[in-house]
Amino acid sequence: MKKLLLLSSVLLAAAQIATANEIGIGYGVSSPIYHSKKNSYPLPLVNIEYDNFFIKGDNPYGLELGYNILERDNYVLSLYGVPFGGYNIKAKDMKSGYKTIDERETKIMGGVEFTYYPELFNVVTSVSAEYGEKGGNFNFRMSKPYFITPNFTIIPTVTYTYYDSDFIDYYFGVEPHEKNKENIIDTYDGKSAYRYGVGVLGNYKLTSNLSITGFTGVTKLSDGISDSPIADKDVVFMLGSGIIYTF
Repeated sequence: MKKLLLLSSVLLAAAQIATANEIGIGYGVSSPIYHSKKNSYPLPLVNIEYDNFFIKGDNPYGLELGYNILERDNYVLSLYGVPFGGYNIKAKDMKSGYKTIDERETKIMGGVEFTYYPELFNVVTSVSAEYGEKGGNFNFRMSKPYFITPNFTIIPTVTYTYYDSDFIDYYFGVEPHEKNKENIIDTYDGKSAYRYGVGVLGNYKLTSNLSITGFTGVTKLSDGISDSPIADKDVVFMLGSGIIYTF
């Protein structure tokens, strides 16, 4: 996939508690979801807000541009757009025996998100929904920061995402003309699916403006995804790191 599913959700947890604008770059690796040769990714680490407008680089599909339409002390309601929603899957990047697939392209998606910051226990909770030309998804996240020292923070995160059948059919379905005599011997009609996972992010401040981050996690995919002939694993592990400048 273009981005790492849980990895981006862990990074989102960090963005949800950020009190300043941030920009940086990260790099992550994961076990494969598709039978693909590409399983390492650069990750934009962006969290910039100005007059309720924002840009985030931690959406699982890439950059997210939006506006906070309602903001209070303990909750925020936002509308946003994702220019490159979904995944860009190319036949040339697939392993031998899977190169007969059609290309899957990214699509513009729109979303709405509600984030709640309770005073009790300091657990950040968010729900969001995204939809585009090829279907959409519903997301739920919970995270809690632990300030180990003034410079070192750990953020465990729990995530759940539900995908509708249109989304799964486009990105994991197999049409008759995509079959071959090697590994794709059956068609596949996508059905609604879900994934859930846990992860942890650690952030260490080197200076008042510069910090390093590391993250890891595991995601479990439901049968609606893993039963596809072009899907490889139903459990995905990921690991990565990055550097962030705060201003």
